[in-house]
Amino acid sequence: MRQHARLSTLGDLLRRLAEGGAYVRHGRLHAPADPATWRGHLVPEIHRIAGRATTEWAAMDSWVQQQPSVTEIEVSLKRLAPDQSAAELARFASVDLAHRSSLMDPEDARDLASRAVGLLGPRALWWTNHEDAHSWSGVTGCTFDGMVAGTDGTFFAVLVQAVED
Repeated sequence: MRQHARLSTLGDLLRRLAEGGAYVRHGRLHAPADPATWRGHLVPEIHRIAGRATTEWAAMDSWVQQQPSVTEIEVSLKRLAPDQSAAELARFASVDLAHRSSLMDPEDARDLASRAVGLLGPRALWWTNHEDAHSWSGVTGCTFDGMVAGTDGTFFAVLVQAVED
């Protein structure tokens, strides 16, 4: 698949994952070939989309706090294996973190997430802000949030769910 078509398909998959209310961002990542540098180049993209979520929620809810800094987000990231990445993408797209209600069909979310992870390929690196289902470091100013981000060094994908209760 040509690079432009791959980027376009990645965007389509993420937009479909966002139909339940998640925030998504994708694009080209201008990072060196060394995978050890990719996280540092990806964090500003995470911060940007998490900032949008924070701003939108702050307009609706006075409990929203200030968004963590780029540095705070970077140190809070946990690496994920590709199969975990697809599962977390699907979870954050399909289940409301605060109310545990359904945001979209879980099977559809798993399919879309698997395809998105597959587009970035086996060389891609993935991160989340969650350690487990009940422990996370926020990337937004909201009470509840979940984030998965990945890159193959050329393209990146970020999905953030932000919720107030």
